[in-house]
Amino acid sequence: MYLPIVCQQCVEAPCISICPTGARKRVADTGAVITDQKWCVGCKSCIYSCPYAAPVIHPQVKKTMTCDLCDGKPLCIEVCTVGALAYTSDGKFSIEKKKVFAKKIIPALKALR
Repeated sequence: MYLPIVCQQCVEAPCISICPTGARKRVADTGAVITDQKWCVGCKSCIYSCPYAAPVIHPQVKKTMTCDLCDGKPLCIEVCTVGALAYTSDGKFSIEKKKVFAKKIIPALKALR
């Protein structure tokens, strides 16, 4: 089973506050939480502090990364031919979608045991 985990752009992002070098930052224009590659040392603190484990280690540069929202126009949404993806900055929409997803995925994961 493939289950993509993406950054939820937390309002009070623990990955930002825990980063020892200040590499995790919020982009003012889009609100995206990103890693400044020149400051990241690859310590993984942001991964461990994230409730979703959304930051990942880039396989080549060995530093963390998350979706940068493509300057507010995510390319993945534009290229999705079946309309399965949506982008909204409205937190209520996001929370409701998560609840619906959780009701579907939890029973499926339990069935795999």
